[in-house]
Amino acid sequence: MHISVIGAGWLGTPLALHLAKHGHTLDVTKRHDGMLNKHIKAHAFDWKLEHSWPNLAFAQQSDVCVLNIPGGRRSQDLSDYTVAIQRLVQHLRDLGCKHLLFISSTSVYGEASGRIIETTEPKPLTASARANLAIEHAVRDIYAAHGTVLRLVSLVGHDRHPVVHLAGKELDDAHSPVNLIHQADVIHAISRIIDTSLWGETLHLCCEKHPTREEYYSACARQRGLAIPTFTQHQQATRWIDASQTLATLGLTLQFPDPMDFCQ
Repeated sequence: MHISVIGAGWLGTPLALHLAKHGHTLDVTKRHDGMLNKHIKAHAFDWKLEHSWPNLAFAQQSDVCVLNIPGGRRSQDLSDYTVAIQRLVQHLRDLGCKHLLFISSTSVYGEASGRIIETTEPKPLTASARANLAIEHAVRDIYAAHGTVLRLVSLVGHDRHPVVHLAGKELDDAHSPVNLIHQADVIHAISRIIDTSLWGETLHLCCEKHPTREEYYSACARQRGLAIPTFTQHQQATRWIDASQTLATLGLTLQFPDPMDFCQ
């Protein structure tokens, strides 16, 4: 199967390497031309640079395009990004890419609280959440039964953990549940979606266990020898992402079902 990963960054690069290892043919995009390895070509693409759009011609032969270009969580105005990525979805369809998997975010649930399942109504609050939801709508309109949306919680990996930046700080919401997922489990989930042709779906992914922020970040800081954060009891509306239906649909057992498994 020919797969194109549009956005080979922290998640997209190991995803492409994993898919290639399992027998697929890969093309990817990065900011600059090059080779991801001796078999995978990286094509220069930046949605802001019009002259780079013709570099997507390789998608003409793609059975699947994985669209993984985040807009930036801290940006206040993502209108240009939203329009460009919606245009990109249409462009990939026009090129002939048969199926599209859009990597979205559980931030689209916004102010929704309590147990969040795949059919919970999105109520986005931030610019990035509103952008993701608008792009999701484009995927459904343009790709219909040939497109799937995968919403992710915050990602953690062997070289990326939030406690590194939170150590020693004063944090809010001591009793709020943690919603995290390991990079390896995301890669396995994406691979399962592709291999089982699970299209026309809206899925989300999160660890099955949800320790509180105080429990989790205190334990992780202690294990890493970092300063333990202090916590206030200020409590905002909290939510926990229940991905049990997605896991059942994928027939997937998480490698890291408990975030405590990847404190180190």
